[in-house]
Amino acid sequence: MHRIPADYVSLFLRTLKWDAEARGITFQAALKEAAQARITATSEGLALVGTATDGSSVNYALPSPAAGMSLSPETLALMLGRIWDWVDEILAATPDITDNALLSALRARNQPVRLFRPSFYWQIR
Repeated sequence: MHRIPADYVSLFLRTLKWDAEARGITFQAALKEAAQARITATSEGLALVGTATDGSSVNYALPSPAAGMSLSPETLALMLGRIWDWVDEILAATPDITDNALLSALRARNQPVRLFRPSFYWQIR
């Protein structure tokens, strides 16, 4: 099972938003670049390497994972897929959303799991 703490996802989203602001692009554009980027292992951890909207190369250094947290390329890809599922739902409801509102909506959907409860419905015949 791939578990990524909600705090890490929140930090990842904020870092991506800050990078977008520094580069003068929209948060949505930065999210697209991250989703389309190649996941590369470096000596300092994982990085997203891809092509920016203007055709130049772009690199996103990922926040360092917490102690004991394993962040593989597969886990990162699953996290980005989940984030884009949320983005699609948010944009369907609010197509003209601002970058700040999109970040807030994504962070609101990114809730930590506090309780695991098994379901035994599959055993009932």
